Amino acid sequence: MTDRHGSSELVETIDKLVCRSAAAVVAHARVANTALNAVLLRRLAAQPGTAESMLADPVFETARVWATADQSLGDLSGTLLHPDLVTALDCAGEHAMPRTLKPYAHQIEAWRASLEHDQSVLVTSGTGSGKTECFLIPVLDDLLRHPRRGGGVQAILLYPLNALIESQRERLSAWAEGLGGRVRFALYNGETPETRRQNGRALSPAEVGDRRSIRVCPPEILVTNVAMLEYLLLRAQDRAILEASAGALRWIVLDEAHSYVGSQAAEMALLLRRVRAAFGVTSQQVTLMATSATIGGEVDAQGKLRAFLAALAGQPEDAARVIEGRAVEPDMPQPGADTPINATALAGLGADALWDRLAPHPRVQTLRREMSAGAIGLGDVARIIFGDPALRNAAQSVLDAGAMAERDGHRLLPWRAHLFHRAQGGLWACINPDCAARDPELSAEDSGWGYGGISLLPRSRCACGAPVFEVVSCTECGTPHLVATVRGGPQPRLEALVREESDDFAVDAEPNEEGAAPEDVGQVWLAPANGAADEAWVVVETGRIFDNVPPLGAESVRIRLIHDVTMRGCCGGAGDSRVAPLWFGPAFFMGNGLPLLLEDLAPPLDQPGLPAGGRRAISFSDSRQGVARLAAKLQQEAERTLTRAFLWHAVQDQGDTREIPQKIAELKRDLERYRKFADDFEDKIEEVEAELTRLRSGPTRPVPWTELVRRFSGQDELKNFAGDVWRPRRLVGVEIGDNPALLAEIFLYRELFRRPRIQNNPETLGLLRLSFPALEQRAAAMAVPRPLGEAGVDHSGWMGLALAAVDFVFRNNLAVDVPDWMVPLISPRFGNLNGVVPHGTLAEDRPKNAKQWPGPKPGPLPTRLHRLVYGLIGGDSECRIDQDRAGEVLSALWSLITSTAARDVGKGVWRLDFSRAAVVQLDRAFLCPITRRPFGYAIAGNSPYDVSRAMEEIAFPRLPHANAGGLDSNRRQEVAHWCESSPDVAELRRRGLWTNPHDRIAVYPPFLRAQEHSAQIPRAVLKTYEESFREGRINLLNCSTTMEMGVDIPQVRLVVNANVPPSVSNYRQRVGRAGRRGEPWAFGVTFCRDLPIDWQTFTDPATFLARPIAAPKVWLDSRRQVERHVNAALLASWLAERGGLDVKASVGGFLGAGDTMAQEVLPDAPADLFIDDLRGSWGASDQRITLLQGLLAGTALEGETVAVLCAVAAVALERLVTRWRTEHRALLDRQEAADDKDVRDAFALRAKRLRGEFLLSELARRGFTPAYGFPTDVVSFDHLKGRRDDAEAGAIIFGDRRGGASRSLDIAIREYAPGAEVVVDGLVHLSEGIRPAWGADADASKLEDFREFWMCPTCAAFGLDSLAPHSCPHCGAPLGGPRKVLRPVGFLGRRQPHTGYECLAHLPYDAPLLSAAGAPWIALPDPTAGRLRADAEGQVVVMASGAAGGGYAVCLECGKAEPMPTGDGRTETPLPEAIRRHRPLARGRGTEMTRDGFCPGGYTKPHRVQRHVHLVHACRTDVFELQLPDHAKPEAALALAAGLREALAERLGVEAREIGLATGSSAGPAGGRRVSIFLHDRAAGGAGLVGRLADGEMFAAALKRAAAVLDCPQGCVAGCPACVLRPDLNLRDLGLDRSGGLALGTWLSERLALPERLRVLGPDTRLMGRPVVDWIEDRRRAGQLQALEIFLYAAPEDWDFDGWPLLRILPRLADAKVPVRLGIPRAAMTMAGFDLAVRLSLHRIAGTCDLAMIERAPIIGGLPLLALIDGKAGSAAIVASEVSEAAPGGDWGIGAAGPVLTGPSPGPVEAKPLSAMTLMEIGTGNARVIWLDSSLDGALVEFGNRFWRCLAQQAPLEIAAMQAVGVAKIQYSDRYILTPLALGLLAEVITNAQGAAGATVTVALAPADRGEPAGWAVFHGFPADALRRKVLEALLPDARVTLSARKMDLHHYRALEITLRDGRCLRLLIDQGFGAWRAGGAPRHDFQARPEDQARSLRQVGIRVSTEVATPVSVEFQS
Repeated sequence: MTDRHGSSELVETIDKLVCRSAAAVVAHARVANTALNAVLLRRLAAQPGTAESMLADPVFETARVWATADQSLGDLSGTLLHPDLVTALDCAGEHAMPRTLKPYAHQIEAWRASLEHDQSVLVTSGTGSGKTECFLIPVLDDLLRHPRRGGGVQAILLYPLNALIESQRERLSAWAEGLGGRVRFALYNGETPETRRQNGRALSPAEVGDRRSIRVCPPEILVTNVAMLEYLLLRAQDRAILEASAGALRWIVLDEAHSYVGSQAAEMALLLRRVRAAFGVTSQQVTLMATSATIGGEVDAQGKLRAFLAALAGQPEDAARVIEGRAVEPDMPQPGADTPINATALAGLGADALWDRLAPHPRVQTLRREMSAGAIGLGDVARIIFGDPALRNAAQSVLDAGAMAERDGHRLLPWRAHLFHRAQGGLWACINPDCAARDPELSAEDSGWGYGGISLLPRSRCACGAPVFEVVSCTECGTPHLVATVRGGPQPRLEALVREESDDFAVDAEPNEEGAAPEDVGQVWLAPANGAADEAWVVVETGRIFDNVPPLGAESVRIRLIHDVTMRGCCGGAGDSRVAPLWFGPAFFMGNGLPLLLEDLAPPLDQPGLPAGGRRAISFSDSRQGVARLAAKLQQEAERTLTRAFLWHAVQDQGDTREIPQKIAELKRDLERYRKFADDFEDKIEEVEAELTRLRSGPTRPVPWTELVRRFSGQDELKNFAGDVWRPRRLVGVEIGDNPALLAEIFLYRELFRRPRIQNNPETLGLLRLSFPALEQRAAAMAVPRPLGEAGVDHSGWMGLALAAVDFVFRNNLAVDVPDWMVPLISPRFGNLNGVVPHGTLAEDRPKNAKQWPGPKPGPLPTRLHRLVYGLIGGDSECRIDQDRAGEVLSALWSLITSTAARDVGKGVWRLDFSRAAVVQLDRAFLCPITRRPFGYAIAGNSPYDVSRAMEEIAFPRLPHANAGGLDSNRRQEVAHWCESSPDVAELRRRGLWTNPHDRIAVYPPFLRAQEHSAQIPRAVLKTYEESFREGRINLLNCSTTMEMGVDIPQVRLVVNANVPPSVSNYRQRVGRAGRRGEPWAFGVTFCRDLPIDWQTFTDPATFLARPIAAPKVWLDSRRQVERHVNAALLASWLAERGGLDVKASVGGFLGAGDTMAQEVLPDAPADLFIDDLRGSWGASDQRITLLQGLLAGTALEGETVAVLCAVAAVALERLVTRWRTEHRALLDRQEAADDKDVRDAFALRAKRLRGEFLLSELARRGFTPAYGFPTDVVSFDHLKGRRDDAEAGAIIFGDRRGGASRSLDIAIREYAPGAEVVVDGLVHLSEGIRPAWGADADASKLEDFREFWMCPTCAAFGLDSLAPHSCPHCGAPLGGPRKVLRPVGFLGRRQPHTGYECLAHLPYDAPLLSAAGAPWIALPDPTAGRLRADAEGQVVVMASGAAGGGYAVCLECGKAEPMPTGDGRTETPLPEAIRRHRPLARGRGTEMTRDGFCPGGYTKPHRVQRHVHLVHACRTDVFELQLPDHAKPEAALALAAGLREALAERLGVEAREIGLATGSSAGPAGGRRVSIFLHDRAAGGAGLVGRLADGEMFAAALKRAAAVLDCPQGCVAGCPACVLRPDLNLRDLGLDRSGGLALGTWLSERLALPERLRVLGPDTRLMGRPVVDWIEDRRRAGQLQALEIFLYAAPEDWDFDGWPLLRILPRLADAKVPVRLGIPRAAMTMAGFDLAVRLSLHRIAGTCDLAMIERAPIIGGLPLLALIDGKAGSAAIVASEVSEAAPGGDWGIGAAGPVLTGPSPGPVEAKPLSAMTLMEIGTGNARVIWLDSSLDGALVEFGNRFWRCLAQQAPLEIAAMQAVGVAKIQYSDRYILTPLALGLLAEVITNAQGAAGATVTVALAPADRGEPAGWAVFHGFPADALRRKVLEALLPDARVTLSARKMDLHHYRALEITLRDGRCLRLLIDQGFGAWRAGGAPRHDFQARPEDQARSLRQVGIRVSTEVATPVSVEFQS
C-alpha cells in the first residue's frame, strides 16, 4: 500500500511487474522448449530501462518554478489592481492570494496587456504556472471598475467539459465573496437546476445557482461550455439573458486553447463571432483571454500563436498579445556541505526533519533543478545523488523522502512518476543453427533449439548475417517453427512475413479445436533440417531457395520448407491445430499487471465494505471498443479470480489445517536425517514418507456441486460486489444480480463446464479435479472391459478413460444440462447447448443439436475418444475384429456415464448432470507431455491427448491457510510469503507449472470492480458510475477520451493509459487526473501498443514528455463548416422572432413527429415552417444580411448572397427532415409489426429516443449545425433482446446520444456491419443486419439510400449516382458494371448477448477511395518529382464489402444481411443459406410471414433480397494528393504515405489515426497512369490537418521527417511498429515496401530544394506551394494585406478575363480597402488582339481596381513577375516559373506547370494611371457599345423577348436588318456557359431571335475544368459535360450543340454571330455572356432528372432574373 512508512514502494512494484510480465508471456506462449523459455524469462525480466526490458526506466518530474515579478499584490493595489480585489484575494481562505504574494511575471504581464493596453492575451505556459489567475484577476478587476446597473453578462468563461466548469466553483466563490456582491457568477451547464429549490448544494452569496435566477438577473460572469452557448443563442427561455446583457459583454475566456486543433479552431472562431453578435458587441469591444499548454518548437511559433489568437478574437494581430511563462531555478536554502546521503537513515524521519536533512544538500538541490527543467530517469536520479546510476533503490528512497519533506505547507520534492510498459509484438529468430549470436541457454547441447539467435524486436538480419523470421508455435504441442513468405519467380526467395492486424484480446481465447485455421497463401513454415523430403538450401545473403546444391561459395543453411501447415508433423494434432505467434499487447499486460499496480500504488479509502478496499485508478484508451473490451476483460478476470480462489480454498478448507505446513516441515527434516543412515532407518523412512503423504493429501472429501453453489452464494464479495456488476443486466427476463445462488452457479459453470486444452481454468492450473463420485465408485467396483484388461489397463486406467470421455464428448461439446439462456454467459465461444444420443440413433430421431456417441468405426476424422480407445487396445480402426473390441469399450463407457454422471433430458438426448458432480483437492497430478498442463487422472499412465505419451506424476503443495469465505490481510500476507519462499512452489514455478495466477488465487485477493466509461453508455448511467467510483465502489474506471479533462477526484494517484496518447498535451491531461490534491507522489503508467508513436515513446520517454505542441491555426476556407454556422445563426434568428420553442425538448417536437403510424407527422411542424420561411421573403430581409455579414467576413462564403445561403440551408434541412422522418417512420412500422414483445419494446424505445434527442445535438450530428469536432453522420447499433432499463435523462453533451451504441458512419460500417460483434457494458452483441429505413414493401430502385458506385478504369474518377453512367463523365471512357451500395441508417442485432470479449468477429478493412479533383495541381521545383494538390472539399468514399468481399445479401423485408462472395461476374451468385430461409430480424407491417414462420424475403419472395450490396459512406473533407514520379511503385507509395502521416501527426500534435491514407491510380500530366498518395482528414467536413501539407515549408519538413521515420531502426522490410505500421495498413490487395518508401521519400526530399535558376528573388526565394489567389485571400482574411499590384503578360488575344480567378476576389479586396493596381504593358495596347472585347472586360475590371500603363511587363531573372504585395510584414514579390501561368486566365498563378515563387520585393515598377474610359475611346472600327441594364430583369421565360427589345431600342438598324432580310444562321460560342440558368437564358435569346425562323443554330461549348459536386440550384454547375450538352439540346431541339475537346479550342470571349440571308454577319460580343444575370432567391434544379425534364422545368419554373450592373455588348456588322 502506498505511503506505508513514507514509502511509495515504486521500485519494488515495478520489479515485481516486470517479472510478472515476463512470466506471463512465457506461461501463455507455451513454447515447448525449456531453453528458449529460460532465455525469455531472463531477457524479458531485465531491469527496467535496460535493453529488452518490458519497462522503460521510470522518469520523474516535479513542479517547475516560474519567474516571479518584483512587485507584490499589495504593491499593485490601487494602481494596476483595484484595492478591493486585492483585499478580497487576501481574505479568500483556502484560495487566498496574500497581499504579500509576488505574482508570476507572466501573470502581471497578462494583467497589464489586458487591463492597460486593451489587448487580447494568450498565455502559454506549463502545469502549475497559475494560468487561471492570468485571466480571472483582470476579469474581476474590470468588473469592479465598470459596474453595470441591472446586471448582465460581462464575462464568459468557456471550458470544454462540465468537470472543468465545476473545478472553478470554489475559487470563484472564495474570491467573489469578498467583493460584497458586486461581482456574481453562475456555472451554466446541463446540470444547472431550473429553480433554486432544485439546487441541492449550499451556494456562496456570489453564486447564482439556478437557471430561473440567471434569466431574471444575469450574473456578471457566466462559466459555461460550447453546448450551452449554442443553446443560449437558440433557446427562447434564454432570450432574457441576451436582452439583459445587450452591449455588456467585455470578456471571453478560453481555457486549454491548444486543444482547438484543425476544424475545432475554426468552429470556435465562428462561434465567438455569433456570440458577440448575439450580445450586441463588436470584436473590438471584447477582450479574449486564452490559456494554453507550452507551445513551441517551430519557426515563428509566437507569430503563429498571435495569428491564432487574433483570428479567434476577430481582431488585428497588433491587438493580440502572446505571453510565455518563464521557468527559473527554485528558491532553496543556502547549499550545505556535499556529504554522502544515507538513504537508509532517512527512513522514519518526520517531514520537518527530512526538510532539514535534504533541502540544503547540494545534490538534492541539483536534483530539484533537473526535475524542474524536465523529466529524468531513475538512473539519472541515482547518478545525481550517489554518482552511480545502478543505485536505483537508494535513489527511490531519496525521492520518497524528498516528497515527504515539508515546510510551511510546501513539499520539497513532490513528484510524478511516468512508467512505460512495452508490448511484445512477436519473437524472431535467424535460420542459422550455428549462429554465434545465440544465447548460452540456446547453445547448450541439450537445448533442442534448431535455429539461431533470437530477437525480441523485428529485424531483417541477425548479427551473424542470416535472415530473421518470426517464431510461431504449435497450439497443440508448443513446438516452435519460423514463418516466412516465398517470393516466387525463376529465383524464389524467402522474405519476412508482412504481419496482419492482430487482436490484442485474442490471446485470452482457447485455440480452436475443430480444425486448423486457414493460413494465407504464400506463407511457408520453417523447421530445422531432419532429413525430410521437404528440405532446401537457403542462401544467407539473399534468401534465395535452392532445392539441390546452392551456388558454390555462397553461405547457405539447410532447413525444412513446409508449404502446408497441416503437414508440419510436430505432433499427432498438427493436422487439426494451428500455429500462433507470440503477440502480447496492452490488454494482456494490463490484465496481468493492473491488480498489482492498484494494490501497491493506489491507497485504500478509510472506509469498510468496499471492493479492493476502495482503491481506485482511472484508465484511458483512444478506442471506444478497446475501452469496452478492456473493462469486460478486467471484470471477468476479477470474477474468475474470485471463483477460482473460492474453489481452491473450498477443496482445502476441510478442517483446521493451520499446523499442517509446520508438521510437514518437521517431518521433512526428520526424513533428511534418516536418509543419511538409510540402512539403519529403513522402517522409519517408510513411516515418515507415509505420514508425509497423508498430511499432503489431507482430508480429500469431494465437495458436492450443490454444496459449492450454496457456499459460494454466501460469499460476501460475490453477493455485494459481483452482484452490483450483474444487477443492471436483464437477460431474457432473468434477474441475476439479485440472486446470489444463480450468480454463483453461473460463475461455477463458467469455470468448470468444459476442460480447456491449454487456457487457464481450475483444472489446468492444478487447483482441483472435477469428480463424478458415483461414476468413480462404479468404475472402481466393476470389471475393466475385456479388451482393455487384455491390453493391461487396470481400474485406474479405466477410470481415467471414463473421465476423459466425460471431458471430450460431453464437457467440450457443451452437452451439459444448463438452461439455454445461460449458455452465452458460460460458453460464448463454443456454440449452442448440445446433447449426446446413443450410437446408432436414426437421423430422423436425432434432434438438431445432438451429437452421436462414438461408434466402433471412426469417420474420416477420428474423434479423440476413438484415438484413445484404439490406442489403448492397440487396434486398427479398419480391422473388423478391432472395431468389435473398441465397440465393447465404447458401449461400456456409455453405460457407465449415462448411469452415473449424465441424464436423459428428453427424446433420448443425454447431457452431463452437474448435480452429480463434485470437486476434489488435487495433491498429486499428472503432467501432460502435449499440453504441459496437469490432469487429475491418467489413462494407463499416459496422456489423454496422445495415449502413446507417458505422463509424469507431480505433487501440488497445500495452502498454508484455506478459507472458502476469504482471508484477512494478515493471512493473505502469510500466504504470499509462502508462495515466494516455499521450495515446492519454487520448483513448480521453475517448470512453468506455478504462475502469476497461482500466486493471486492463493492469497484470495479482494474483488476488483472495473467499469466501462464511454459514449456508448447513456449519460445518466455514466453519472452513476462516476459517483460509484468517487465513493470507492468501482475500483477501475476504464475511460474513453470523454474523461480526459474530466472529474477531479481526491486521492486518485494512479492513471493508466492503454496506449500512448496522440500528443503530449493529451497525455498530460490524462495523467493529470491523479495527484491533484497535494499528494507527495502520483503515478502515470502507460502500456504501449505495437505502433510507431508508442515505440518511440517507450524508447525515449523523456523526449516524448518534452515534445513541443504545434501552434494551432484557424482555417476558414471550408464552405461546409461555415455553412453549418450560417444555419445555426439563421435558426437562432428564426426562433427568436417566434418567441418560443423549447429547443432542448426534442428534435421530434421540432420535426413534428408523432408516436404512431396513424399520426407520424403532426401538422405545422416548426421545421416545415422554417424551411418555407427560408425560401420566402424572410430569408431575403435586411435583418438577415446584417446577421450574416460579420459572421462571413474572411471566410470561404464571404460575398455569398443571403438568398443563396438561405436556400442552401433550406435544402440541407429538407434533406435532413426527409431522411429523419423516413427513419422514424420505419421504426414505427417495425414497432407495430413486431410480434415479439422484446423486439416491439426495442423499436419503441429506439423511436422514442430518436424523437427525444436534443434538437441541437441531433442537428449537429446530422451535419446541419456545428459539431465542434464531434462526429457527424452518426448511426446506431441497436440490440433487440436483453436490453437494460436505462435512465433517459442526462446532461447536454455534444456527441452523446441519449442511449445506445453509436459511431460515425465511416467507422460504423466496419465496427457495426452485419457479422461484426460489439461490446457494450460488459456484454457482446452480434450485428445481424441493417436497420431498415424503408417500408417492408419498398422497391429498392426507388430508395434514396440505395445507389450505384462507378469507377473509371482509365482516369480513376469515381462517383455515386442513382443510376451509374455508361461512360466516364470526365474522360468519356466506357465504364464496367457498377457496385450496388447502401448508406445504412443503423444496424440491428437480435441474438442474445454473450460475454466472450476475447475474439470478436470483425471485418476486413477496405482502403478508402479519395479525390482532390476540386483543387488545382501544384508543381514541385523538379517537374520529374511529381506534383501535389490539397482540396478542402475533397471526396472520400469508404466501403465495407463484408467478410467474403462480395458485399451483402440484404433482405428488404426485415433488414437481415449476410455476406456474399465476390462471384465470377457471369452467373448469379446463389444466396447464402442463412438468408435464403431466415427468421425475420425486424419485420414491417407489410411483411406477410410464411406459414412456417419465416420471413418471405429470399424464401417465398427471392426478389426481396438485394444481392451484392456494399455498405458505403461518402463525405467531403480535406484531401491531400501527392502524385508521384512515373517510376514509383504502389507498395513504396503506401509506405511513404504512412511516413507522411506519422510526420504530419507528430508535427500537429494529433493522433495519426485522425488522418486516413490511401494510394491510388491517377492520370499524369501527359495522360499516362501514375501512382498517387492520398491523405485525408477523417473528420467529416475536414479538420484542416492534411491541407497544411500544401504549404511548401510544411511539406518539405514533413517529407524529411517521413524519410527519417521510414529509416527503421529494426531494418524491417514491410513496415513494423518501430516505424509506420498501423492497423489500417493491412489492406486486402496491397503490401507495403518500407525500404522502397524510404528511397522514394529521400529522392523526393532532395528534389524539393529550389535550383539556382529559380532563386530569382535571392536566397530567400521560396516555393509558394499554393495558387496565388488563395495565398492573397489568406492574407486578406488575416488583415495582413495593404496593397497589391498585378502585371499582365502575353498577347491580349490570350487574355481570358472570365476564367481569371483573381477577378473573384477583387470585390473583396475593394471592400477590405486594399488598393489594387493592374499594370498593362504599353506594347499590349497596340496589338491587334487588344480589341473591343478585351477593352470591355478591362472596363468592367476597373470597377474594382485601378488601371495603369507600364512600359513593359517586368521580368525577374528571366521569369515573369506576377505581383508585388505590400503587407504588414513588409513587401514581397510573386514570380511564375512558367510563362503559360502568367497570362490572365484559369491557369494564372496556380503553379501547376511550374512552381510559383515568392520572396523579397525587387522594388516598385513605374506605372502611369490609365482611365477605363480612355480605353474605350481607342479605335473601335464600326463597332459600337450598347448597355444591357435592369430593363432585362424579370421572368426567365420572357428574357429572350426583353433582350431583343432592348437591342432594338439601342441598335435599331441592326435589328431591323435581321427582321427585313431574315436570319440564315445563328452561332454562339462560350467557354463558360456551365449552369442550367445560363442555358435557359441562351435558349430564350436564340428561340426569340428576330427573323430567325428556319435558321440553322450552332452552339459551341467547352468542357468544364473539373467535375462539379452534386448541386441543387439553377446556378450550380452540371456534374457532367455530357448532361449539360443533352439539356441544351432539349432546350434547342433543332440546334447543333458541340463540345470541344479542350477549353482553349474556343475563343475566350462570348460571341453571338448572326448571319443574315444576304451574307452579312451581325456580331454581338457579350462581355460576361449570360453570367451577368442572377436568379432571384435560389430556385431548385433536379440534376438527377432526365434531360428533357430538366429542360421543361427551366421553361416552367417561375425563375426571375436580374443584374446589378449594366452589361456592355459590342455590336458590329461584318461583311
